[in-house]
Amino acid sequence: MKTQHSVLLALVLLAPAAVFVLAPSATANDPAAWGGGKIGQAMQTLQGGQQKIGKALEKKDMATVLAQTLEMQKAVQEAKLETPVTAGQVKEADKKKEFVVGYRLEMIELQKALLDLEAACVQDKADEAKKVFDERLKSIKKEGHGKYKGD
Repeated sequence: MKTQHSVLLALVLLAPAAVFVLAPSATANDPAAWGGGKIGQAMQTLQGGQQKIGKALEKKDMATVLAQTLEMQKAVQEAKLETPVTAGQVKEADKKKEFVVGYRLEMIELQKALLDLEAACVQDKADEAKKVFDERLKSIKKEGHGKYKGD
């Protein structure tokens, strides 16, 4: 009898937590947030890479930082050739062209920052790598998401 009450109590207490675990949610890692397709998958790679780099920099694990940086470079190369879904919301042709060019230039800035991060890694300059990560990559992400990511 006691066992049945314990099991029942455990189910009642754990059920609310299961909702968070089992419920589907759109996250920064969700390619659908970027309209899916190549750009969505590239953005998913970038998000995952950024998270792994942040953790690796804390440990000064430069091999992991370098590996993730290279993966992110590939993803940026793919993503910059795509048109963000949000460009479809811009109706005027000249404004749309400006929007798409702005996106491409933002991705080029991200490539430059990733190249600087790579250079710091191959020179085993953990402090410089952390500076590039904190001061450039994070701000590029914030600015780019503010302008080009759909809600």
